[in-house]
Amino acid sequence: MRAAAALALGLSLACGGARAQESFIDQMRMSNEALAAQQLADAVAYINGAGDFPRDPRKGCDLARKASRFRADAERIVGQCYHFGLGGEQDDAKAMRAYERALARGDGEAACPLARLLAAHGRDLARAATLCPKP
Repeated sequence: MRAAAALALGLSLACGGARAQESFIDQMRMSNEALAAQQLADAVAYINGAGDFPRDPRKGCDLARKASRFRADAERIVGQCYHFGLGGEQDDAKAMRAYERALARGDGEAACPLARLLAAHGRDLARAATLCPKP
């Protein structure tokens, strides 16, 4: 796959210059985002055992980790995996880091779970209260 992508990039540069390169990069970015969206959908389905997906939280959390490279909401799901020990270890510190990353990347839904963990651990209570007024 990488060889084909490199060949396509080389051809686009040779035939179309910088505009073709930008177009190719945009297409690759969209392709990665579409893949991440599908990985996230599959992750949630595996975690919950929805539809034709068998319940397999470990597989779901692994897919969420892959999708989190491109999606903030997937990063929040990674936080939930650690927070609740879905498919592996329960680790509040890793959950807080994942929620922080999701929030920093624009996923507002990570605010309340982060606030709950901060409050539960007695850390930064003032911030917890502003993140989620009723944790």
